[in-house]
Amino acid sequence: MQPRPRSRIVPAAFAAASLFCLAPRASGAELTFKPDARWAVEINGERSWDATFLAGSDQGKYLLDLASEKKVLLVDVSAKSATVVPKEDVRRSADGTVRIDDRFAWSAPGYLLSSKGKTLRFQIETSEVVIREASKTEEAKGDAAADATTDAAPGVVRPASGRATTGGAATGVSSASSADRPAALECVGLSTRPAAGVPGCTQFVYIRNKCEVPVLAQVQRTEHLMTGTLPQAFSQTVMPGEQWLGCAWWSGATAPAQHEILGAVFLSEPPAPPPAGRKPSGRP
Repeated sequence: MQPRPRSRIVPAAFAAASLFCLAPRASGAELTFKPDARWAVEINGERSWDATFLAGSDQGKYLLDLASEKKVLLVDVSAKSATVVPKEDVRRSADGTVRIDDRFAWSAPGYLLSSKGKTLRFQIETSEVVIREASKTEEAKGDAAADATTDAAPGVVRPASGRATTGGAATGVSSASSADRPAALECVGLSTRPAAGVPGCTQFVYIRNKCEVPVLAQVQRTEHLMTGTLPQAFSQTVMPGEQWLGCAWWSGATAPAQHEILGAVFLSEPPAPPPAGRKPSGRP
């Protein structure tokens, strides 16, 4: 069975017509988030009133300000990840609005996000964080709590150099050669192979994670069209093994699309449940 195209990968003809409306944000662009009291945050099963859930204009991406954990996290539903935003990228306003730099912090901690219905959850070290719909009473309290601002202090991190690329007619896994690249970046690689089963596509691109833990990779795809190039950056959670990333060469394109792995971080998985009949450690 051949993989089906994903919504983010479009035929070259459509991409050419949409070149201007689909142009990506400029590097270093600022994202703005505002408190949204319609959602409640729980930590270890209890409502956290000093945690703030913030919504932005970019659908599927939210901000979570965990004052008790001294963390601000970018929650990306499509990438199934929650990643710490570096302290220097966070700017707060008196009205509760939070602005962050839209960049990928290669060494920032990341956590694997799971969802069930409208409920999101992930594990931070020893704390389980749950985001769910708030009741009317909780909404009212949340609106009042949003008037008080808090100072979050996520760890200061700096990006490292090195990237993996694939493009042109070449096949096989490309990898970065920089000695100081993050360890997570060494886990992931790209490859292209002839395609079959998807009309209009002659090559597929795959991403492989050779490590035993999930990795969040920042991928840039550059489409070569008759009207110019169309770069698109997106985050991709890569589980151990290989998975299909998209079409590398649509018919009508002037050349194969180039894919680059700009950065990668490990995602922490929730701890495995204890064996049946055994109590979790730390409980009486």
